[in-house]
Formats: sequence, structure tokens, C-alpha cells
Amino acid sequence: MEIKREQILGEGFTVPCVSIIPEDAVGAAVVIHGYGGSKEEQLGLAWRLALCGAATFAVDIRGHGENLHILDGDALNDLETIIEYAGEFGKVAAVGHSMGGRMALVSSAEYRLGISPSLGTTFHEGIHEVMGKKRSYRVKEP
Repeated sequence: MEIKREQILGEGFTVPCVSIIPEDAVGAAVVIHGYGGSKEEQLGLAWRLALCGAATFAVDIRGHGENLHILDGDALNDLETIIEYAGEFGKVAAVGHSMGGRMALVSSAEYRLGISPSLGTTFHEGIHEVMGKKRSYRVKEP
């Protein structure tokens, strides 16, 4: 396995990721964290997918971890950039948790899996309050 930190180049931006590439990779998986998360929190899942033979990319979506951009409407561009990059290994699966699950489900990946995806277009005020207290300190927002 080859494991490395990368900055994947998009159009005018970069996406930080950890790639885990098996010797004979067949297909690829992009692993997306939830709100307030980071790629490092998803390394266990990424490792397991790589053991199954997929070239795996755990990413920091904008506003999170090492991604220097604020969380905004262009966050899906980060994911699409990685999906395109991962396509060199064959078909791509997007696997995400919570906010990342929602992004995976609306992505252009050939296979999409949302783990506890946030599906509502609006959320109860109590959810906003809890997220604000528990996770927002880890997010770069406007």
C-alpha cells in the first residue's frame, strides 16, 4: 500500500487528502467526513476500503481540516475534483457520513453511499443550536 498526503489541484483551489493506494487497485473510493469533521476521522473507513482493493481518498471538504477555503456553496466542487482525479483507477464510489453522506448522494460518482446522511432541506432550530455548540468551532464559515 502506498499512503500519502496530497493536495489535489482543482480550478483555482486545492483539496487536501490522504490517499491509500493498493498495489493492484481496482476502482476508487472517495471518503467524505461530516460537518465539523476531517479526513483524519475517516482514515479507518478509508483503510478498510483500500484493503478491499479500492484506491481510496479521504478528503477535507472546504471549511474543514487543512482545507483553507471557507465552507460555502462550492464545497461540492471539492468532491467532484477528487472524483475526477480518482477516475484514473476505474469506477468511483463516493462514501460519506452525515453532511458528507448528503454530498456523496448528489455527486457524480458511479456508486454513492450516504452513512446517516443529512437529508432535510431545513432542520429544527434545536439541531442548529446543538451543531453550533458541538462542532461549529471546527468549521471555517463566512
